[in-house]
Amino acid sequence: MPVVYEYTNYRTFLKDFYLDKKEKKSSFSYQCFARKAGFKSKASLANITTGRQSLSMSRIYEVARAAGLGKRETEYFDALVRFNEAKTVEEKEFHFARMRSLAQKSSAARLMDSQFEYYSTWYHCAIRELVTMADFKDDFAALAASVEPPITTAQARKSVELLVKLGMLRKSPAGKYFQTEKLLSTGDEVKSLALQKYHQEHLRLAAESISRHERSIRDISSITAGLSQQGLRQIKMEIQQFRKRLLDIIGADASAEAVYQIAFQLFPISRLPKTWGRNNA
Repeated sequence: MPVVYEYTNYRTFLKDFYLDKKEKKSSFSYQCFARKAGFKSKASLANITTGRQSLSMSRIYEVARAAGLGKRETEYFDALVRFNEAKTVEEKEFHFARMRSLAQKSSAARLMDSQFEYYSTWYHCAIRELVTMADFKDDFAALAASVEPPITTAQARKSVELLVKLGMLRKSPAGKYFQTEKLLSTGDEVKSLALQKYHQEHLRLAAESISRHERSIRDISSITAGLSQQGLRQIKMEIQQFRKRLLDIIGADASAEAVYQIAFQLFPISRLPKTWGRNNA
């Protein structure tokens, strides 16, 4: 049976539960599952697992019971559904904290914690770049002071430990650190929440940079313009192409001396026409 603590999407858990049950007992069907969960129609539960319908909060415990979940597992499932259905970053954080607390003994949850920590804390990516630019010889105080704005020695040490644990840094026998091409496999839902926090942190740092840094070492500008949907698409395409050209420049720059954060912001400051929809642009 699938372990609910290993999931960050309740739909995927329900689908895997159904498939596991079906494999063990061929007569098991969505109709059986729906009946156990108190649904009048098998279509409702099938639509929930495929994303065409959301699980209502009033049905959470009935579905958990039908899936054979224990008390603590049901609490996790409840937090999981609310996490997936939350609309704001604050709501998602609240329910994700419940998930982490309830699943704390699970190895999958411990890995999820580490991955979330990497994505949601701004200085880890800076540390990953800094330690490979020069051999800092495990002088974590010096490493911390190299970050802008500075972090504590303890934060620098824990950051390097996290990056090594996640396989994103490797330490040679000589004591020097190297970057790996390791990619994190956090579920999309967790990554989405962490990246929202990541962008919030970097927008805050960008605002502080206006007063912290001289203009000669920063470039912060903005344009306010009226756009059509077609104009929006074109600008987004230009940003994507420019980002690729920047990556080529970065890849060819073999003598890095400082770490920079390069950001693009394009967002509406007026109401959008209803005809635009959410995914049209």
